Amino acid sequence: MWFYDTLVAGNVYCIWGGSYAALFENSEIRSVGDSANASSGGYVLQARVPVATDIGYVFLNSALTHGPGPGPNHGDVPAGATYLARSPGTTSTWDNVAFVNCRMDAHVAPAGWAGQGVNNQPAPNPAVASTDAGWREYGSTTLAGTPLDLRTRVGGYVLSDADVANRFATRARVFAAYGGGAGWNPQP
Repeated sequence: MWFYDTLVAGNVYCIWGGSYAALFENSEIRSVGDSANASSGGYVLQARVPVATDIGYVFLNSALTHGPGPGPNHGDVPAGATYLARSPGTTSTWDNVAFVNCRMDAHVAPAGWAGQGVNNQPAPNPAVASTDAGWREYGSTTLAGTPLDLRTRVGGYVLSDADVANRFATRARVFAAYGGGAGWNPQP
């Protein structure tokens, strides 16, 4: 799946499900307030990638923002209250997620990922992220462009320049495995 110049807005889980490859490129992912729990920012994503080697969910050159919810209180998301992802806690699916060159507002928790024990969450699969699987991140900044200190993230893997160039830098790289390796390079 390819989402380009798209707005996705939601609370609790803004995006949830299983995908072999889903690219959110130049998009805005907006966490909105939860009227039932005003102190919660929820999670941007809960991935259930069906095969360990699949790229999963990739956010490329996108922005993570927040705003008031549609509920009766129209509450916003508090600073530091939203996690990038949480695991469904199963060994039959994988938590393959990558944020590459994304801008993030203050609602994103400094720890980033809701790993085992955070809000009573289960351990991710794989338990230790790597270049090829798990929770991954590269080049994250504030909305104003100031680099975030990814050393404060817990449970994720910081991708290298080479990792990004080889696998995540373009939509053609993200979809390289499509069609048995034939690839896919959709155009706007």
